Amino acid sequence: MTELVIGNRKAFVFKGKFSREYPVQKLPDQFVAWQINTKKRLIEMTKESRNDALTLDLIHMISMSAHIATFVTSNPSGRFPVTLSFKRVMLLPKKKYLEEVIHWQEKLLASMYRFDWNESESITHLEKRADSVSEERTKFFEYLYDEERIDFSALGILEIFQGRTLKNITEKPECAIQFLSAYNTYNMLGDEIQAFQINCIAEIVEKGPFLEYLKNMKLLSDFYDTSFRQGRCEKGYICHVCEVYNKTPSPRLAGKRLV
Repeated sequence: MTELVIGNRKAFVFKGKFSREYPVQKLPDQFVAWQINTKKRLIEMTKESRNDALTLDLIHMISMSAHIATFVTSNPSGRFPVTLSFKRVMLLPKKKYLEEVIHWQEKLLASMYRFDWNESESITHLEKRADSVSEERTKFFEYLYDEERIDFSALGILEIFQGRTLKNITEKPECAIQFLSAYNTYNMLGDEIQAFQINCIAEIVEKGPFLEYLKNMKLLSDFYDTSFRQGRCEKGYICHVCEVYNKTPSPRLAGKRLV
């Protein structure tokens, strides 16, 4: 049985008689700037889209690199010792802002999900519904993605399928998240290619405000990305940052430790 204790800027992993201590550190400025700048640019693009369905789809596609990452966990009992999965990775608000953020999320969701989402809907129907909430939704993201309000010592992941990844984290919480920026995807973000490996200790959350925040963020995203909806997501991860490496494919940059 593995136990995890998160202390003041440290994480402790206990398994039987053995224990390990890890520093909990802040994400490097380079990563923070990429995340915040990308999200702010996408907010501006959303404003300019005027709720055009095709433009919103395009915005979703180019935003994927900033929040869809490869999640690497250990599978000691498997034939191959590593499991990789794609996860939506979210920035987390600081605790002092969490209650206010959740209240705003719930207010938005009450307006957005007025109909039964189990039924198929046409793009025209989605456009009409988007009109009524898009401005308030944009204001929410502008408020949230302020460097003052984000806790850059952790990242959040909502566990949807509760399969191999969850089993791995339960047994061994050491994990890694790898991001690769969308280099000139449709030439709209203006970023040069960047890649990061973030080594973390994953804390499983099964209740409480952080899990509610993660579930609400998924629902806010599902409003425009309707390809998959999962109503019952009862677990998530708070991934406490321990080490960060530059993984940009460059002989000068690849492998350089940033934190």
